[in-house]
Amino acid sequence: MSREELVESYVRGEISRRVFIRRLVATGMSLSAAIAYSQIRPDIAAARRRVKAPANFYETSGAKVTYGGQITTNLATKGSFGGNAKGGPPPKGEEEYIDHGLATGLNFHSTDVTSVDVFPFHGGKRAVIRGHGTVKRTLGTASCNYEIVVTDFGSPGTRDTYRIRLTGGVSYDSGEHRLDAGNVTVH
Repeated sequence: MSREELVESYVRGEISRRVFIRRLVATGMSLSAAIAYSQIRPDIAAARRRVKAPANFYETSGAKVTYGGQITTNLATKGSFGGNAKGGPPPKGEEEYIDHGLATGLNFHSTDVTSVDVFPFHGGKRAVIRGHGTVKRTLGTASCNYEIVVTDFGSPGTRDTYRIRLTGGVSYDSGEHRLDAGNVTVH
């Protein structure tokens, strides 16, 4: 079953959200992207007329994301970030994040980008960027996986959001927050 057919079945109520997510993952979509995708409901009347979702409903190839700025994290510390990513094949980009308040220091740099997923989100565009990187701390350096979630609500960026999660050799989650300064652009 294609993604468009899955969307139609989900919107018509023929399959549950859980089944919808499972089937999206079976098509090769990551679990976090499938969960976010399940929160987007295309126009029900259009689905009933069997009109396909717009081409930009979910993109990987050709997606481009640029961002930079600051947030206040879940720990009430300042986090600075900057980066860019482009969907493949192969996906590529550079990501950097620094938490300025942690006593042990946290300075993350990506070593690669493995996926870039872009989709509409509450009147804006959301991008989920994944890959591998290294974290430098006063305690040493560790390799890790990362997931960056950004939302672009247009210029000047006052409603844009940023989140970074690190797993593997380091466990860290900034939480999703509006930018204190900066901008996110999802093309």
